[in-house]
Amino acid sequence: MAEKNGYRGGPLRIGRVKTLVTALVVRRDEIIEAFVPKSFYIVKADISVQNGSFKANWKPRDEQQGLDDEKRLVDKSVGDSLVSRLKGKNATIINDESKK
Repeated sequence: MAEKNGYRGGPLRIGRVKTLVTALVVRRDEIIEAFVPKSFYIVKADISVQNGSFKANWKPRDEQQGLDDEKRLVDKSVGDSLVSRLKGKNATIINDESKK
């Protein structure tokens, strides 16, 4: 077999680190290629309190119907039902967390 740029055929050895990094890149590329976007819904509330108001996101319980494997609301009718039942109702704040 003729030599081309020093390569004589057979397995091409690229080293321990390069082999692992190449495998990681290939796996990540396969994950990206297989990605299928899914729609999901976020239930938000504008809450008025004595000293002003704030916005809050609804956090579902683990047993909540209409969630996917990542605990995102994928059933719009569940969100619509929740909004119609809670609109204009009083609420109790049991936990407070702020993020930028």
